[in-house]
Amino acid sequence: MPKEAKTVNKAGIAVVMLVVVVFFSNPAVAAEQWRKFKADEYIVNYPAGFTVRHTPDGTYFTSRDKTVEFYVYSAWMGRLAEDYPYKVQPRETTIKLSHDWARGREYAFIRANDGTYLRQYVDVRDGRCFRVFGIKYKSEAAYKKYKPLYDKFIRSFKSCGGDDP
Repeated sequence: MPKEAKTVNKAGIAVVMLVVVVFFSNPAVAAEQWRKFKADEYIVNYPAGFTVRHTPDGTYFTSRDKTVEFYVYSAWMGRLAEDYPYKVQPRETTIKLSHDWARGREYAFIRANDGTYLRQYVDVRDGRCFRVFGIKYKSEAAYKKYKPLYDKFIRSFKSCGGDDP
């Protein structure tokens, strides 16, 4: 084989290896970098680098860099969480509330008055199951970075009662 062909071959292999490393080092893609959390009412997968704080009224998953937090709550018969996430706190302002009644969804967008974070929630009600998914983030850059992981987090949700989003 000519020397030029060997050089091109090695360069091609290096590019393929680099693509594989980048692809599988992305937490949104690498399945082994996700963990499973099981509560009485649901099971959800979350990024392995996140810390988990479970309360009787929901579970919070915080990124290692603390720039984003995911939230999930689920209950039967429409019981509201005591720490219902889109209760607007004294130092917050509701930016937008909207709904899609045909799909059984309500949306809330809340901002800290000092601009240190934003929160988004979707409240899903269908049948007897009620669930809330949320994301709290410190910047638009953090939101863009973690949004694919958040979407995967929501899609992983399984209700122990069988009613999934």
